[in-house]
Amino acid sequence: MQRISHTILHIASALLPQFLAAQQVQWLTASPNDWVLNPTTPVDVLCARDPDHVYVAQLDHIAYTYNEPMGGVTLTRQAADGTVLWSVSLGDTVQVESIASDEDGTVVLGGRYFNRLLVDGSPVLSVPGGHVAEGSFLCAWDANGQLLWQQDVSGGTFDDVSVASLALDVQGRFWAALSTFFSAEIVRLETDGSQVESRSLVDSKMIGSISFDPWGGLYVAGAAESPDITINGTVFPVAENYAFFVTRMNAAGYAQWVSTAEDITFQKPRVVADTSGHAYLAGSYFEPLTWGTIPFTDPLWSTGLFLTRLDSLGSFEWGVQTPGAWGSGQFILAHGNALGVDGDGNAFVLGNVNGSIDWGNGVVTGSGTIADKSIALLRFDPVGLPNWAQQGGSTFSDMMYDLAVATDGVTHFVGVTSDPFTLGPYTVDPVNARGTVVARVDPGLSTAVAEAPGTSDLIACPSVFTSTFRLLSATFPNDPSTTVTLIDGAGRVVERSEGLNAELGQGLANGIYKVLVQGEGRSRGTRVVKE
Repeated sequence: MQRISHTILHIASALLPQFLAAQQVQWLTASPNDWVLNPTTPVDVLCARDPDHVYVAQLDHIAYTYNEPMGGVTLTRQAADGTVLWSVSLGDTVQVESIASDEDGTVVLGGRYFNRLLVDGSPVLSVPGGHVAEGSFLCAWDANGQLLWQQDVSGGTFDDVSVASLALDVQGRFWAALSTFFSAEIVRLETDGSQVESRSLVDSKMIGSISFDPWGGLYVAGAAESPDITINGTVFPVAENYAFFVTRMNAAGYAQWVSTAEDITFQKPRVVADTSGHAYLAGSYFEPLTWGTIPFTDPLWSTGLFLTRLDSLGSFEWGVQTPGAWGSGQFILAHGNALGVDGDGNAFVLGNVNGSIDWGNGVVTGSGTIADKSIALLRFDPVGLPNWAQQGGSTFSDMMYDLAVATDGVTHFVGVTSDPFTLGPYTVDPVNARGTVVARVDPGLSTAVAEAPGTSDLIACPSVFTSTFRLLSATFPNDPSTTVTLIDGAGRVVERSEGLNAELGQGLANGIYKVLVQGEGRSRGTRVVKE
């Protein structure tokens, strides 16, 4: 006979304390640009493994070259208080695409250049013979701003190579995703920038990002089309004419699976692995789609956000989308690396908000009508519930680009503004018609009062008749504002409910399950064992 045994929270609370934290804006800086063209086209890039090594590469001025936004670029390192420690210039016609840094503070920057690449006015690269005029580059600097190496990665004569993404593996080695509209190579870089290992994708259309998990597994997200895509020698079918894809290769480079979802064009979804080997996937979508068995409904406005979590076997656990209630606002994902994950498995998403959006769990971003604009940094916990949002913006036009989240949850982001820009207690003025803003946001200290072990009354009550259980609590309201989530030993969400009256656990396999209850800004947990 099956039965469910239960534990009271005074046993489990020591294992599962969760209190929502208040985010704190530590600093906000602005630097002027002298261009006023469409801000959705260029992208400034940022990386920050820790608060003392914040690297930003921004376009200072811009002109279209072969329909590409290119111009002068400044690379800076900012310290923990936001002050600029050093800067170098790249010119004279450059576009930056990706950036990453390691624990020693070495930073690698990738992008495109026209004719010659200048660093602080001195030429370091020239476009290879046979190319019309545009090439692609990778450069590295140490923590003091000293140029370490430079490499041209322009590929063949007719290749149009994008340095789509940079990442570090578990051994701290740099990898670069070099993508064209027909294929991609994900290459490992030696300490001099030379390419010493490669993993290929054939018939990929775009690469959004790459990310390594703690076991050396490599997640890749991007765009593909029918009939198939080849991942490092293994062919996988693609049913859609326009498709998102996400895949994982193991440490040996073998592609284990590919998952796709329908799109109406080719885009760049973002994937980030967490410390447990799971991964988060985010992107913008135009029409209903499905990841695994998780549906995302038609966006209320032209585009919507999808955020989902998957395990290393390619199973999708849950999904979050922009709420679609009538009158709700629009969330526009930032135009660069808009997704980050901290060491506790919390997902951070950066974007622009039009109007007001109620994400649930007491988290609301924006205000007013669809014409009212703001920016928002959102944090979701490992089961997909929103924890908090940091909001800001100007009275006119802002555009968010890159986000970087450290293991401890300290977050930095970069974007552009046209008016005085406010975030938390800080307001900065771009001075010119356009300016680059950089911010640091800390997760902060808990604003909740921790209960001593043994004082909570959250109880799982089993039923010997139905092999289910119900939850009892005098502190959480029994209404839809209280959410209950069951998670198995592999970290997968296996059941959700609203309120405390639902019968839970029906049909679950034997095992130990974590139960999370969230509501009124609080989160509590317990465990149940089904035998």
